[in-house]
Amino acid sequence: MLFRKAICHFSVLGIVFLLVGCGFQPLYSPDGDRSIRKQLQSVRIDIISDRSGQQLRNFLLDTMMPKRSKCSSVYRLKINLTESVRRLGFRRDNTPRHSELTVIADIRLEKILEGEVLLHEERKVVVSYSLGSKAEFGSFSARTAQNDAQKRALKILAEDIKLLLAGFLSSDTIEEDSDIESHEKTI
Repeated sequence: MLFRKAICHFSVLGIVFLLVGCGFQPLYSPDGDRSIRKQLQSVRIDIISDRSGQQLRNFLLDTMMPKRSKCSSVYRLKINLTESVRRLGFRRDNTPRHSELTVIADIRLEKILEGEVLLHEERKVVVSYSLGSKAEFGSFSARTAQNDAQKRALKILAEDIKLLLAGFLSSDTIEEDSDIESHEKTI
């Protein structure tokens, strides 16, 4: 029993040393976190149309810039949202029991000065919700369930976009940070 624990501990240590040796750096490590946070704060999020767009923009601002500090914008993030609702699980009276909300975001990250598109991706989130046992689509409980599902989908989408941008900017910032540091040293 003791021998198995020792082998388990050594194998975990071996994996950790392999990851450190190959240059692996966690996205949210204490050293890398400052530069990634700085890069995320340099993204200006354009206004997104409709109420759900406003909510997504606010979720993005909360997750990417929690302190809302002023930082000069280097990048512009443009997002177009499309939503669709699909009714599922019909009852005998032909009213739906469940619905499925699909939110698709068309994401474009541009450099502000050059206007160059650096990243063009599409992200899709699908959430489902129950309309209740005897709820009609226009009832308060059905409307509340749909609003809650929409809010849940937008929060997931905001976190997904943040991770997409952090991954992209962290790979992109390695070259930019070294250029910035060399520029600072010459000044």
